[in-house]
Amino acid sequence: MDDAAAGTKTAVRGPGGRTLDAVIDYRSPYFVGLRTDDALIRFFGRGSWGAPLGVGVHDFAPDADAEANPTAWQDRLNGVLGRS
Repeated sequence: MDDAAAGTKTAVRGPGGRTLDAVIDYRSPYFVGLRTDDALIRFFGRGSWGAPLGVGVHDFAPDADAEANPTAWQDRLNGVLGRS
């Protein structure tokens, strides 16, 4: 996905190994915004602050779990980045 531009359709693996069909709605060297049918997912580099990656999730699904979502996404990022 190194050269994917805004408007590109993609599939990404989310928490629990779930595949999310998404469209890239914004892209810069330090930021990728994804839009799914019921969520906005934002990945942003935080290297300037000593942290490798941040994520923001705005989940509008009827069954969205505001308590579980942050932990699920943190676990997913930890797995991708090789952290526990």
